[in-house]
Amino acid sequence: MSKLTLLVDALFAVLAFVLLKNIFAKKKLTLIIPAAICLFSVATLIFFYVCNTTEIINVWLNSHSSTPLIYKICGIWGNHEGSMLLFFTFLTTWSAILLKEDNEITLASFFLLALGAYVYFKADPFIFLDMKVNSGQDLSPALQNPYLTTHPPILYLGQTLCFVIWIWSIFSKNNLKFYTNLCFGLMTLGLILGSRWAYSELGWGGFWYWDPVETVSLFPWITIVAAVHGKSNRIALLLSFPMVMTSMCLVRSGVLVSVHSFGLDLQNGLWIGVCTCLAWIATLAAFIKNPPKEISSITLGFLIYLGLLVALILFPIAYTYFCSTNFIIDEDFFHKYITPITVLLLLMLGFAPNMKITQHSWSIICALTSTMLWYFKVQPFHSYFAIIFTFIGFWLIFSSIKYLKLIWQKGFVSAHLGIGLCILGASHSSIFTEKIDVKINDMPIKIGNYTISYKSQELIETPQMRREIIHLLVNAKEISPELQFFHVSKITKHQSAWIQMNLDHFHANIYADHHNIWQCEIMLKPMIALFWFGLMLVIFGICISIINNSAASDRVLQ
Repeated sequence: MSKLTLLVDALFAVLAFVLLKNIFAKKKLTLIIPAAICLFSVATLIFFYVCNTTEIINVWLNSHSSTPLIYKICGIWGNHEGSMLLFFTFLTTWSAILLKEDNEITLASFFLLALGAYVYFKADPFIFLDMKVNSGQDLSPALQNPYLTTHPPILYLGQTLCFVIWIWSIFSKNNLKFYTNLCFGLMTLGLILGSRWAYSELGWGGFWYWDPVETVSLFPWITIVAAVHGKSNRIALLLSFPMVMTSMCLVRSGVLVSVHSFGLDLQNGLWIGVCTCLAWIATLAAFIKNPPKEISSITLGFLIYLGLLVALILFPIAYTYFCSTNFIIDEDFFHKYITPITVLLLLMLGFAPNMKITQHSWSIICALTSTMLWYFKVQPFHSYFAIIFTFIGFWLIFSSIKYLKLIWQKGFVSAHLGIGLCILGASHSSIFTEKIDVKINDMPIKIGNYTISYKSQELIETPQMRREIIHLLVNAKEISPELQFFHVSKITKHQSAWIQMNLDHFHANIYADHHNIWQCEIMLKPMIALFWFGLMLVIFGICISIINNSAASDRVLQ
């Protein structure tokens, strides 16, 4: 095993040589060599995980012989060092495939050398353990979820594609619509999968909690959204990758602390901060050398929204540093200050297909009528924001329906229709959610129009964990939350379960009270199915846009 790690070290020396030559020599070497070296390194790390090579610190900390194979493989990006290697691998791979011009290769090589030095010297996943151990410490139970297999790599694929688009924008390359949409699709899908993961792990705050790290992940996504919606989008594309690096610096330095944080070492933040500064300096130089000639109003709106989010994240950091007093921003803070701005942004989105308000009179009338009927016939009045978001949701739906015949030609039709459904589902679920705690001995009970009753209890023992499962019935449909005790880490995990009933979702969680009596936490989320169906329509719309702009990729590569 030591010979294999020595080979990886030697190959990284070759990688550094290739990048240095591309920076200083007139004749450039292909970036396929660095990409191949990184792919080999990832494959080597996966091999160590599968073989349970606990001599490697990274494997020892994040795997065990009893860990399921799928989580042994995915465990490589379930930690700081492995995820950085995967991120760097995607950077080099996209660069090798798409960058062809000498000036593009030179700039890419300079940045890859800086970030690659960090990966090798500060985030090396191949460091050996000083002592001899027989087994590892297992992957964190919170990460042992099927969405670990897809959420991080797909999100990284989108964020690293920003790197290539950013370089093209620096050199004012045109016809980037296909790759912008592809980047948008990957990042959106990655965020949706992460949202779904959080939704299944109910303790993480539902599908969105305004957690600082969750919010930071929106920084690069919003810049790409701005680029997709604007005709003159170079300014948004120039900001895309610097925002990726800014969010990475905040997440991996320990400055922002949450359940999603990867690193708590300030030195990591300093090194990544240098790379982030390099990205911002290159962007500023591109602005000065060739300033964008114009910017569309909707792109400007998205960038203003991004600026407010950045300010809300950085303000408590600055306040804590200069005033020596902790300032915590919670969910209520974001709702108080971001919700009104979100309303304005969504109103702009409703006008996006045609900015003339006279063209939207019928959709506004339909939305107002639907909103009034909704609160008179379906749901009781709760708050003015509930009415506003319901109106916006219906308005986006009706303003998209008028373009329905273009759904196969224009991706925005399906995407905006999906966003309207998302707003209806998310706002009503958040406002009208019902939650009760009940002992299983007190069942059956009613919540809403449903009856929850106790069916049976089950105990399953596996080499990795002990599972205590409670089977419940919602009307006649079974739902089975469980309590998982992991033998190696000695951690107990509450694994919630959920089922769909019409447009509603039922969530159930179990725990034992201080008398060791089983209690269930039951939650009814009305109309939340609209949210998830809306997200499917958004992805469908993005796919339509990618397909319809695929011809642009050939023009870029020529």
